[in-house]
Amino acid sequence: MLDLQKFFSDFESLTNLLRYRGISKESLIFIKEKLVKQRELIKVINNQREKRNCLSRGGQKNAEKVKEIKEEIVVLESQLNELENELNNATSQLPNLPASDIPTNEKGNRIVDNTEYSHNLQHNLTHEIILRKLKIINEEKSILLSGSKFAVYQGLGSELLHALINFMRLSLI
Repeated sequence: MLDLQKFFSDFESLTNLLRYRGISKESLIFIKEKLVKQRELIKVINNQREKRNCLSRGGQKNAEKVKEIKEEIVVLESQLNELENELNNATSQLPNLPASDIPTNEKGNRIVDNTEYSHNLQHNLTHEIILRKLKIINEEKSILLSGSKFAVYQGLGSELLHALINFMRLSLI
């Protein structure tokens, strides 16, 4: 998840990095405004709680004021919950940022490798021809059993299929 402190510490670089990921500056400003509002609301709630605690030390003479402040705190906390839900919905759409030491190109994509690969293999073998040559499937038995689009594996094909099944069975247990 994206570190939300970056909205306050380095907003410009955050907008530049997320621009490459398709996030507009307007949506980031919207999130930043919500974060500021959240901080302010938390401060107000904490001040109200502090005021309530001071008044409650005074005993029964301040009971009415304490009750009013408790009701205000409940309303403020419900506003805070709504605001946090909006923030969660908005920030869950933000992608993670790459580490600062990862090189990127002008589009913001990470450069993995610059090597160009080429090969001199020239063939027109399809997977069906390769399977027949390696005798991995038995086409005649497949057609006899159920018609087209069914494969009967033999030899190494059968061993490979069973190995894959056992691997998946054991990895899911």
